Amino acid sequence: MKDEVFCPPYRFRTLRVSYSSLMNRYRLGRVLDQKLYVTPLECAFLLSRKKIIPAIPEKKDEIEKFLSGLPDFNIRFPAYFLLKKAGFIVKNDGREMIIKKRKNGKEKRLEVFRTDDEIDLSSVNDDSDFLLSVVDQDGDVTTFTLSHEEMSGSAMIEAPTIRKQANKIMLEDDKSVPSWIGFRKGNIRFLTDPELSYLMRSHRSEDAVRQIYRDLTERGFILKSGFKYGALFRAYQKSIEDHAEYLIAHSGKSLKILDLVRIARISNTVRKKCVIAFPREGKIQYILIKRVKDYNQLYTDQIWASKSSTFNSKSE
Repeated sequence: MKDEVFCPPYRFRTLRVSYSSLMNRYRLGRVLDQKLYVTPLECAFLLSRKKIIPAIPEKKDEIEKFLSGLPDFNIRFPAYFLLKKAGFIVKNDGREMIIKKRKNGKEKRLEVFRTDDEIDLSSVNDDSDFLLSVVDQDGDVTTFTLSHEEMSGSAMIEAPTIRKQANKIMLEDDKSVPSWIGFRKGNIRFLTDPELSYLMRSHRSEDAVRQIYRDLTERGFILKSGFKYGALFRAYQKSIEDHAEYLIAHSGKSLKILDLVRIARISNTVRKKCVIAFPREGKIQYILIKRVKDYNQLYTDQIWASKSSTFNSKSE
């Protein structure tokens, strides 16, 4: 029957359209033996759009119980619904989905998370964007892109000559140290541990924070405390007289979703790029996080262009 849809073990009828019309419009399902079969999430989407109804009306409550009892349905369906509403083709409708805008278009990987989950940062591939959708307790969806960032600045400095005297560190020439390293109180210059470690060229016992400071400084960045923004550093590409382009947070191999969202939203508010730095295979890797405000801009460079979110029902 051209007006029947199957989501085993249940059967449905289309409302005023053929199943081929549903396939062409929403780009879902597959035809077997001249019958349209859909996955449970596809079925839930068509039911929510009032495009199909149960062939046996008395089974409505049973079907709703079946769908809501699927693993992670409460986070998978809100994310899936928004993708389909935006016209995406969605494959693998589990927590990890493959999406694309056109049949022969470029595929992107999207994974759905709860607010109390953690993300394995090493799962972000070097050569492609990774999409992360977070579904909160109210069912609202917030989506981010994660991609590797090639950090490059132009504020190169030469490390000064240093000698130790008792319990003090003496600079042979204090003027050789840029004024933005440390801070002064009277005639005394105070240095942070990462600054001191960098100036002393001490690499042996570096913790992650010292490694990140040294790596970014050698890449040409000016680094100052990011504490007031809830970050590790704020990073300047050229001059401290300019605004800092980046907020740098740091993490181990895994990062709590709540921490990721917090630093990304703060960075967005103060108009800075959000980067997570973490050690991987003996090097420091940098992940750039951008909030997606309009799914239709996923295949452009204008992720931040929209001033209001098309896909969050609540005001920000």
